[in-house]
Amino acid sequence: MHITLVTFDFIFPGIKMLSAYLRSKGIETSLVYLPPERVYDCSYRFSPEIKARLAGLTLKSDLVGFSVMTHNFRLAADLTDYLKGRTDKKIIWGGIHPTISPEECLEHADAVAIGEAEETLEELARRLGDGRDICETPGFWFKQGSEIVRNGLVPPPADLNCLPLPDIGYEGHFIREGEDIVALDRERLRALYMVNGLKDLKGNFYPAYLSVFSRGCPLVCTYCCNNRLASLFGRDRQRVRTRSLDNILAEVGRARELIPELKFITIQDDNFLAQPQEFIREFAERWKAGVGLPFKISGSVHFMDDKRIRPLVESGLMHIEAGIQSGSQRLNREIYRRNITTDKILEAARVLNAFKDRLLPAYDFIFDNPYETSRDRLATAQLISRLPKPYAFSSFSLVYFPGTEIYEMARRDNLIRDESAQIFGKKTNQFSLEKVSYLKLLSLLLPSLPGRISRPLLWRPLALFLDLRLWTPLFTASARFLMWLRQKKVLRRANTSRFIESSVSKADCGSQ
Repeated sequence: MHITLVTFDFIFPGIKMLSAYLRSKGIETSLVYLPPERVYDCSYRFSPEIKARLAGLTLKSDLVGFSVMTHNFRLAADLTDYLKGRTDKKIIWGGIHPTISPEECLEHADAVAIGEAEETLEELARRLGDGRDICETPGFWFKQGSEIVRNGLVPPPADLNCLPLPDIGYEGHFIREGEDIVALDRERLRALYMVNGLKDLKGNFYPAYLSVFSRGCPLVCTYCCNNRLASLFGRDRQRVRTRSLDNILAEVGRARELIPELKFITIQDDNFLAQPQEFIREFAERWKAGVGLPFKISGSVHFMDDKRIRPLVESGLMHIEAGIQSGSQRLNREIYRRNITTDKILEAARVLNAFKDRLLPAYDFIFDNPYETSRDRLATAQLISRLPKPYAFSSFSLVYFPGTEIYEMARRDNLIRDESAQIFGKKTNQFSLEKVSYLKLLSLLLPSLPGRISRPLLWRPLALFLDLRLWTPLFTASARFLMWLRQKKVLRRANTSRFIESSVSKADCGSQ
């Protein structure tokens, strides 16, 4: 049994974990990395040469699997349609987009995996190899003629230690280079890691390795893919499942053996801080003793306290991404389903600021929300002005990911008019310059402004008056001019870290 697995991103580990699991069960895999030249361009397609080369690589495979996220759905559809015209092999899709929008994906794929697919894909492969009916495989939906076979869900693996270390090597792997797909070797693997990482303000580059040490998130924010996963799998998905420390350290050790130049680790867990305090303390002790590299995490402010943050900083935590999203308690509670108060956010910020000589937080905010009022924007701007500096400010644009609560809400309210522009072709960090209000622009500028300037600009009567729609053209033009200055490097985005992000993709909690 041989399965070819295709992914559009080299960095993220999901497909590597799937390949490793299948190989551990005696199933051969080939892993094909196809990074597109234009990631969020819905019109982009691979050349005929790339398509033909991919078709050739799948000739000896029994199955072809695609890892699909929302922004590369149409790219996967085009490749799948091409392959189906030239092979009778079953083509299956997995990943977050097939999980939350399976009917749409079955317009192209023969089958889609719902949820975490390590165990279910192995079962499907066994059935195929034994000549049994694969359409009865739990955890998969199938297209049979005009009908859809909807099999029952399979809970995600409870014990992540039963999964092998990710397949981060190069044997049996391929990478797109120009208009060809070539075999990956040690030098090519090293070169791929050497262009992903962090760059300091002096231009020194720090190659980074990205991994996932835990799965699950206790929150169900309406804009996040975890919102849909929680509705499908309930507490099995909301519970944070953690790999053992031996398992984690073994993976990092393996990565450093392959790429000795690695100098930074990005931990891309949904909510690293949601793990038990005792685990975090032990993690910090063993990381400091056994790894010693600086690292970055993401976490909710719900879990930011001194008992968790202090040991992590002392063991090398240098960056932390914290999703705040809005300073409006109404918006957080009623639209985003985030039970969080301004006082809790500021308390967490003070905890992080206590380590400002070693730790830089990045605070994430969501803009371009049609449910947001001027009073909500004012509350956000006021909160930003109260956050203790230094910090990095990350502005995100609301995307209605299919299957999430906010997608259903927006569809009911007729807010989705162009899915290509609003969903499939939109970056979550693609700040809209179409309509920029006073408070939207001010929120972007506040991290760089001293308090003596920001306070009068936030005077409530003035702020609400200038946020009226009649002023929008003026502030839209101002925002575009400032963005032009930034592109010309006359201005630099507020970020006082000794490091700035280079080319590592940023997967916030709403990305799919």
